Amino acid sequence: MRIDPYLRTVARRHPDLSSQINTGIDSLVRNRVCLIHGDYSPKNIMLQVDGRMVILDHEVAVFGDPAFDLAFLINHLLLKGVCRPDRLTEVFAGITEFFSAYCSEIQEAAFADPDERVGRLLPMLMLARIDGKSPVEYLTEQQREATRAFARDQILDPPPATGELIEHFASRFRPCPR
Repeated sequence: MRIDPYLRTVARRHPDLSSQINTGIDSLVRNRVCLIHGDYSPKNIMLQVDGRMVILDHEVAVFGDPAFDLAFLINHLLLKGVCRPDRLTEVFAGITEFFSAYCSEIQEAAFADPDERVGRLLPMLMLARIDGKSPVEYLTEQQREATRAFARDQILDPPPATGELIEHFASRFRPCPR
């Protein structure tokens, strides 16, 4: 339910990227490791008073690739960071903590190379939230263009790891000191 509206749509709208995106789709389809949420974003995470998390809205949950949930949430946070560059340091710290905690809960043998796989999928999902069937509404046209350019660059020349992609993102979107 996510591959078509996000990735296949973007592959059709960006034919010059279709080879890379189709490779990402193949990887997602091939790597069915565990139950994934499919819509793992802050709007579907509720914190209780005692600090426990409750995950909401499981309508697109499927046995699939945990790289999707990781990339989906990280993408959501990075796109919010485009709107709020003053909060990017906090966003990056949260992403690092989340990524580490999530990966530590997945058996390593079943989830090989999460850093590389998430790093390759993340810009595809980022582009999908600009040019897919479910675009984010909160970015200005200038922010959309900058995000599109960033995502395209990362798809064409992917970094070897998620951390490097986030560093590239920080260098592109962090405001200059005054």
